[in-house]
Amino acid sequence: MKLKLSYIYALIFIIVCYILLPVMNSDYLFTLQERSLWVNGHTFMTETVGRDGWIGYIGCYLTQYFYYPWLGSTIIIALWLVICYILNKVMELPDAFTFVPYLTIWFLPVYLLSLGYWVYFIKTPGYPFIPTIYALILSLVCLIINILFRNIKNDYFRIFRLIFVVSLLSIIKPYDFNKYHEFGITLKNDNYRHELKMYKAVDENRWNDVLAEAPKQENKDHKHPTNLMVMFKNLALLNTDQLLEKAFDYDNCGTAPQTSDDLKVKLFVQAGPMLYYHYGLVNYAYRWSIENSVKYNFSVNSLKMLVRCAIYNQEFDVAMKYISILKSTTFYKDWAKKQEAMIRDSRLFMESEDYQRISVLQTKGNELDDDLSNISKYILDHFSNYNSSTYPFEDLSIVSSLLLQREDEFMIHFYNYIQNHSEDPTPKIMQEAAYFIGPTEMSPVDVSLFPFDMNIKDAFANFNEEYRVRSAQGEADSNIAKSLLPMYGNTYWWYYFFHSELKFY
Repeated sequence: MKLKLSYIYALIFIIVCYILLPVMNSDYLFTLQERSLWVNGHTFMTETVGRDGWIGYIGCYLTQYFYYPWLGSTIIIALWLVICYILNKVMELPDAFTFVPYLTIWFLPVYLLSLGYWVYFIKTPGYPFIPTIYALILSLVCLIINILFRNIKNDYFRIFRLIFVVSLLSIIKPYDFNKYHEFGITLKNDNYRHELKMYKAVDENRWNDVLAEAPKQENKDHKHPTNLMVMFKNLALLNTDQLLEKAFDYDNCGTAPQTSDDLKVKLFVQAGPMLYYHYGLVNYAYRWSIENSVKYNFSVNSLKMLVRCAIYNQEFDVAMKYISILKSTTFYKDWAKKQEAMIRDSRLFMESEDYQRISVLQTKGNELDDDLSNISKYILDHFSNYNSSTYPFEDLSIVSSLLLQREDEFMIHFYNYIQNHSEDPTPKIMQEAAYFIGPTEMSPVDVSLFPFDMNIKDAFANFNEEYRVRSAQGEADSNIAKSLLPMYGNTYWWYYFFHSELKFY
């Protein structure tokens, strides 16, 4: 019966762990390994052991296996089962209580999922596996002590042994136990999970997958996305040639990430280099990759971006330095070899998807100035202030000015657009904004002779009247916004009236 109960408890533990880890949080696990680094070489081993000890080095080695979330999960769950097996041997519990070791080490899976937004700020190499390694070592110590004193069979010693085991395992508690309250962010925060999926999809140029994570306005029950999600969504629309037509079909009411403690999420750490790179501001991506690496250690994530930026700037010796590091990893060798091939044959780089997309976003010089660590605002300012009649600058300039609600800048872009595209239909969102802004004193352009679509005129008249009446009756804007969302949620008016300010962080 004892054997059968042990198997049942182990099976339940395994099933719950697999559900929590690769089933529910595969992107989180992938992010853990990409924000870490293990390199096969004496130099890396010496530096890591000298700084973080052998446990830190082993932790880095094991963390890399989350590249395949099911594989990494299997390894760490197997270690947890070994710990439970050892503790069962040490505690010599009655048959019905063989579940106690699983409860004793339950803080380990909780710990693994406890980071939330701290995943971007952690400075401890091998962080995901370190408590498990400590617990394994301590349980082995308990087992050795048990073997040494195995002849003592009285009940008092059994009680003492149980207290000793629990007290030894509690040594791990100070090791960042204070972040356990982020466990809920990892499991329940939809925006956090969408951000992880979008980041990975952007990194792999899977633009339709990015859009699949962005909430549409037609879904009135969704939670407002973070500003990062809005920036990623617009990037995906740009790269699928849909930005002007569909930018406001999605929720653009960007908010700051919600954390369960006092952590202030900074976009330059979370995704600054990725945003800058894909919006064509390569030198800014380069700069923030270096700064983040200095502060938070080199990671697979930062090394990949440094390679891309160095190749784009034709700093091939620098690129090869980072490529050689990635070629010594377990899972990024092939990626590094593809980048190396672009250095050896410039045609491969010129024909690559990255170059084809990003080169058209380059401005003359691409000089660096101070972005005040405000990534998304700097990108929107950059394109909103940029006057160009060429694609994709024109689309980005128009949408950026609309998101920032800069009426004068938008109207100038609107005027230039109708001059440059006199034979083409003017996109709906531009007509909505111009029809609303044009007659006001905020507009530097006279639109009285522009042939606005009659449907847009009628829709704005209805929207404006309904808003005026409800407002006069004292109804809160939040309630009006919710009521008007099904009919007008994908219009610029709804965004302008009910989202007065983007949340930059």
